[in-house]
Amino acid sequence: MPVSEERIRQLLDAEEPDYRAAAAEVGADGLLALSTLVQEADTYIAAAAASLVATIAADATLAEVTVPVLALAAEHDDAGVRAVAAFGASRVGAAGESIIANLLSDVDAGVRRMAFRGLAPPLSPVIAAAVRGAAAGDPAPSVRNQAVALAARNPDPALGNELIAGALDYIQARLAELRDTALLDVPSLANAVDAGGFDDVGGFVADRLVAARAALRTDLP
Repeated sequence: MPVSEERIRQLLDAEEPDYRAAAAEVGADGLLALSTLVQEADTYIAAAAASLVATIAADATLAEVTVPVLALAAEHDDAGVRAVAAFGASRVGAAGESIIANLLSDVDAGVRRMAFRGLAPPLSPVIAAAVRGAAAGDPAPSVRNQAVALAARNPDPALGNELIAGALDYIQARLAELRDTALLDVPSLANAVDAGGFDDVGGFVADRLVAARAALRTDLP
């Protein structure tokens, strides 16, 4: 007999829910009730229900049947619930790829980071495309770095070449910024960093600027 929604609420309402024990009791028969709970407006209940589904998904024999419930959790308004959905989807393999691909472009950086959990090469075309997008322009440096690192390990020459080209463009832009900074004199540099009137005692900063110009070879055409 399927575990009732009321019983699941009791299990989740504990101060520290025992998700493993709850998963053993609820099993696949409780997924229908959990599909309702992961959509609850109460974010605690929704996140706890999603965590229970993710725990059930750790059982390889049940992983695939949890996907529809994880997909519902992945659409919740609360980022915490979506992050749990990403964690759960990372446990189900290929069946959860569409969830992962969507969450890799989530509006919340924490959710995007969680969506990378468990990803490893070789990546499917769907995931590779999502990783390519994150590596090329994710606004969060931590997520972008994860994407670049993952892509570098993925055996996809086209993706690797594109990422290398993007990295080179970034390096070139940063070098241009550094070159422009090194060309400044001390008063101009002080004004640029809102430190007007800075007194370069002993000429320390001036010497560093000279060294920077030499390192950047600004004297070459």
